[in-house]
Amino acid sequence: MLCPNCAAALSDTAKFCSNCGTPVTHNEDASPYAAATAAAGTAAAAAAATPYQAASQQAQQAAQPEPSAFEKGYKQGYAWAAGDSPAQDSPWADPFQQDAKTQTGQSGSPYAQPTYAEPTYTQPAAPAYSAATAKNRIAAGVLAILLGALGVHKFYLGYTTEGVIMLLVSLLTFGIGASVMAVIGIIEGILYLVKTDEEFYYTYEVGRKPWF
Repeated sequence: MLCPNCAAALSDTAKFCSNCGTPVTHNEDASPYAAATAAAGTAAAAAAATPYQAASQQAQQAAQPEPSAFEKGYKQGYAWAAGDSPAQDSPWADPFQQDAKTQTGQSGSPYAQPTYAEPTYTQPAAPAYSAATAKNRIAAGVLAILLGALGVHKFYLGYTTEGVIMLLVSLLTFGIGASVMAVIGIIEGILYLVKTDEEFYYTYEVGRKPWF
């Protein structure tokens, strides 16, 4: 028999080649020239390959289609749903998803919206009561009772629009509306007088209550 590696002649009972040390497999059915014939057939097949066949094999390998956009999106979506987000340099990375993550600064869903704190409104505090700057409650009450038909007490408290209304109603109606304005003045004068100085200040000067 012959060594399958170096084709050295070996005995039929040899387990290793005495020339190169290659293990020898015994096959009783095989011919002594089987190994040499197989090696010669392999060399002949390689020699028979033409340059055109080699070029054809290369063309077939180059003709393999690239993965479609649907396949890329499917693989990307599967990886994202499984929690295994691909890296930036991965061929299946979705640039839109990466941009969304960069903008939101989150590693989760790219559709997460940032939270905004609701602005708080602080109501300005009312000015403290001061007797030096407050209007005289008694003077306003007396003016309302005596000259209420002409709206003098309204002008005294700074209610110019209301004072003009009372004055015009009394003058333009030839005295008919003056009685009504006088009654309103009497009622407002009594309300002024029964209140304390602080109540009068916060109601009619700070709160700007024009009527009653």
